[in-house]
Amino acid sequence: MGFNDILEDVGSMGKFQIIHILLLTSPSLLLTMHNLLQNFLAAVPDHHCRIPLEVNDSRYANVTGRLQTEELLRVFIPLDQDQQPEKCLMYSSPQWHLLDLNGTHANVTEYHTQKCTDGWTYDNSKFKASTVTEWDLVCDQRSLRWITQSIYMAGLLVGAMVLGRLSDKWLPESARWLILNDKADVALEQLRRVAKTNGKEVKGKELTLEILKSSMKDEQLTTKNKHGVLDLFRTPVIRKIACCTMLAWFATGFAYYGLAIDLQGFGVDIYLIQFIFGAVDVPAKFIGFISMSLIGRRFTHSTSLILAGCVIVANIFVPKELNALRTSLAAIGKGCLSTAFSCCYLYSGELYPTVVRQTGMGLVSTTARVGAMIAPIVRLSGDYVSFLPMTIYGGVAIVAGVAICALPETRNNPLPETIEGIENRAIKSAEKDKDSKRSDISLHETHQSLMKQTV
Repeated sequence: MGFNDILEDVGSMGKFQIIHILLLTSPSLLLTMHNLLQNFLAAVPDHHCRIPLEVNDSRYANVTGRLQTEELLRVFIPLDQDQQPEKCLMYSSPQWHLLDLNGTHANVTEYHTQKCTDGWTYDNSKFKASTVTEWDLVCDQRSLRWITQSIYMAGLLVGAMVLGRLSDKWLPESARWLILNDKADVALEQLRRVAKTNGKEVKGKELTLEILKSSMKDEQLTTKNKHGVLDLFRTPVIRKIACCTMLAWFATGFAYYGLAIDLQGFGVDIYLIQFIFGAVDVPAKFIGFISMSLIGRRFTHSTSLILAGCVIVANIFVPKELNALRTSLAAIGKGCLSTAFSCCYLYSGELYPTVVRQTGMGLVSTTARVGAMIAPIVRLSGDYVSFLPMTIYGGVAIVAGVAICALPETRNNPLPETIEGIENRAIKSAEKDKDSKRSDISLHETHQSLMKQTV
């Protein structure tokens, strides 16, 4: 009896698995809310330089108390190219003559301006307060807004490494892993627990340590030594899997959070676009599930990343005035990246052999968090070249999608157990391809020979 047969006997998908899926996904829902909270906690309201309360010119000192806000702005704050008050500049001295709307004056850009000297005034109609208004993270300090998001993502990375092991105390280990690590008695206890929960208690009682050890005998012979991160890079096939999956996870986290942490940049109501970005995940994950089940993991993962990258890059060429189109393209890109995240977890878990699966998944999830941590910093490049951040996000996603094409398909294939098994499978596959090519060449030559004899 093989180990896969044992899993089928105790219930490969039943009440036990459903309960643990719910336990794992429930905290994930809350985590997503925290990851995207930057859009609201660090929202940037409309702002302009604070108008000085004291006016040095005694001739107009008493006038300021009688002027409306719009008139004061006209006197103290220049207008930008959109005829809106400048966010970071003010006149070096009050321009009282601008109150005369019927008069003719030189262009505003000819007046001397300076940076804000008394802080800023914020529009509190949408957001009563945010980290931006609390610490004046605007103008010369606007880059710090993105740094706060990177610090948060760095905290998630450190927390995952430090506290991640605590989760092993209440989640059951993989039975395969337990047997391969000389813990067959614990594996037997876990499998009987699974069988009881799934309503197959009789099958569970029939299991013995001898049956479990016999089912994994071949694998145990090749896994006497402990495996670490370095084992993911020692042999050619597993090294290719590690490098490609690391790139895929990094690109997915990098592009996903690069797109999702600046909803204000699309020029649409932030609450509306947040709803759209959340709603698009439902059909995206459903389509991804169907595609992975019917077509394959590799095709779905590669296509979702390449399509997301192309959509992100294409959005650069859409005029800012077309807010609806820009939002639609961004939503499509966000949906594709959500599909890619789903593929990451399933596809990578099926690529890594049992003996290093936990190590491999830990490594790739770390690279995803690194990508999410770097994404806000890349936003800073937009201060110099406006289209550069989206170009980088989209370009990295496309490169990762292409790299995934080098990985093997895992749909309907048994889970690999050992590194040696993966290497041998690759060698056999390569030899099979060579034999197939030789056969095709031989058939072609035979066909050519027959054609010559006929002539």
